[in-house]
Amino acid sequence: MSISGGSGVTVGGSASFTLSASPSPSASLAVSVSVSQSGKYGVSTGQRTVTVPTAGSVVFTAGATDDSTDEADGSVTSTVGAGSGYRVSTS
Repeated sequence: MSISGGSGVTVGGSASFTLSASPSPSASLAVSVSVSQSGKYGVSTGQRTVTVPTAGSVVFTAGATDDSTDEADGSVTSTVGAGSGYRVSTS
């Protein structure tokens, strides 16, 4: 199981992540992921479950709050947690 991030996010936008399984699962697979942020962007952080379909990959998002405050640059990251039925990629 591996994860990759999309491009930068602006206020009110969403950070996109692609979760991929190789090989693709024979049935939908629930995967534990964690979302975190550096800075205060109003992103819903913490653990969540993302379901990878038999196609092998899924895009999920983490939205940032749309406000009038000018925050310094930071980041939103997501990591794959250990779980049943998959291994976390080390690359």
